[in-house]
Amino acid sequence: MTATISEPSRMCRDKPVPDGRDLLITIPVNPVRFKASRTRKDRLTRLVREHTSQCGFLLTGEVKVDVQWLIHEQDRHESPRSPDLDNILKPLLDALQGPDGVMVNDSQIQEISCRWIDWESREQRLDLRVQHLEDEWVRKNGLVFVQVTPTLCMPLNCASSADALITVLDVWEQQFAARTKPLARSDYYFARSVMSLQRPFHICRLREFRTIPLERFRQELRQTRPGAV
Repeated sequence: MTATISEPSRMCRDKPVPDGRDLLITIPVNPVRFKASRTRKDRLTRLVREHTSQCGFLLTGEVKVDVQWLIHEQDRHESPRSPDLDNILKPLLDALQGPDGVMVNDSQIQEISCRWIDWESREQRLDLRVQHLEDEWVRKNGLVFVQVTPTLCMPLNCASSADALITVLDVWEQQFAARTKPLARSDYYFARSVMSLQRPFHICRLREFRTIPLERFRQELRQTRPGAV
């Protein structure tokens, strides 16, 4: 299949919030194998994050990722350096996650599609598309993950007043308490119904982010109130 090539799409440079459209990124680079050297994988990550780091938000819900690799047909079929499709995905998905990416963690990926397309240029290019739910995101600036249980954290933007943030913490505490009994009956979906739309993240998936226990954060916020001793 030969591609009909349009101009590269801009993704999230200077994009403060989602606008309902898919996120697009185009990078003029050869894909990198999963077992490639750390230097090559770091270069790919750096190129992706030149775009994603300027995006003002992180997606927090399920996403679909589409990867299109533009490569000359001869290079695809007659070169020993052309990797298999399944080997190029992990380095790309890793580059899309974390504080400088567009999603919190690649566990959010619900569906992946990947293909190569023939084009006449001898240069190669990767086009990435991320489909997402419009209202499941959080601003990067001031982001903290509040540890509500020993293992589960909720994303919170700290731009609001201390009183407003304390209210959110109180609600989360009540919701997590309310889910305890249905979880004990192995009724996960009923337990999910008492929670907010924002899903929690396991703390093991948040190594690059700031996490703070709920009670400690609440005490810190109380200290910032006017007249606090």
